[in-house]
Amino acid sequence: MEKLLSNSKVIVKDSKKPGPVVLIIAGVHGNEIGGVKALNELVPKIVPLKGKVTFIYANLEAIKQNKRFVEKNLNRCFFDKQPKELANSLEGKTARELLPYLEEADVLLDLHSSKSSNSKKYVLCEKDCFKFVDALPVAIVLIGTDKFLPGGSDGYMFNHKKPGMCIECGLHESEDSKATAKEAVTNLLKKLEMIPGVKSKYSQGDFYKAKYIYKNRFAEFKLARKFVDFEPLKSKELIGLEGEKKIFAKKGEFILFPDDQTELNKECFVIIKKVPKIK
Repeated sequence: MEKLLSNSKVIVKDSKKPGPVVLIIAGVHGNEIGGVKALNELVPKIVPLKGKVTFIYANLEAIKQNKRFVEKNLNRCFFDKQPKELANSLEGKTARELLPYLEEADVLLDLHSSKSSNSKKYVLCEKDCFKFVDALPVAIVLIGTDKFLPGGSDGYMFNHKKPGMCIECGLHESEDSKATAKEAVTNLLKKLEMIPGVKSKYSQGDFYKAKYIYKNRFAEFKLARKFVDFEPLKSKELIGLEGEKKIFAKKGEFILFPDDQTELNKECFVIIKKVPKIK
């Protein structure tokens, strides 16, 4: 069954047999096309043996324009009650239309990618997802982001006591990103015994936890240099400048999502810390 919403396309594959409801989302950020291409190839082939698989192309207008978002970051819009500044935006309305599918789902996998060719592959989730992450072709697990980056699809699921995972698959337009997204989807469905085949088992060796987010409150923010996600920072290393104010790193910190910002109160970077492997 295919359904077109105001800014999303929903395709439901229902076995009509008892089983989990799995939600697969791509295109939350319109320029992250690896997941979109993966769904283009996977959707016609997936026939669940049990349960239901729902596929969503989330932000059609942003996909069409090949932009991260049109008005607001869709992955900061998934709230039970949206802030006023989100409610009237295209992405705010889109998120509200998608909430029933998040509420119905037992498990969520949201496909993302990066603008950096140096990007690592990792999964953002919480501890309730650890029974699923060995099905994902990534070596890194990051927890605790919803506290600092609220409004994500995975955070919405976590706040409703259900497992939700966002997987970063690599460089946006690369064949590798598409292949990683396809492997993640099919391997998760194999793990849940919803499609035939023996699942691969992946080992996650590095675990990180979000420590804090830096937003520019008073002036433009400019990075001191180009940083790579998960790059270890030196003690007292200059990260960037907010106007004339210098922002320094502390010992044992790693950086994630570094970006220059000209508008105020925007996400400049997230600081994460390495933690012991969590089982």
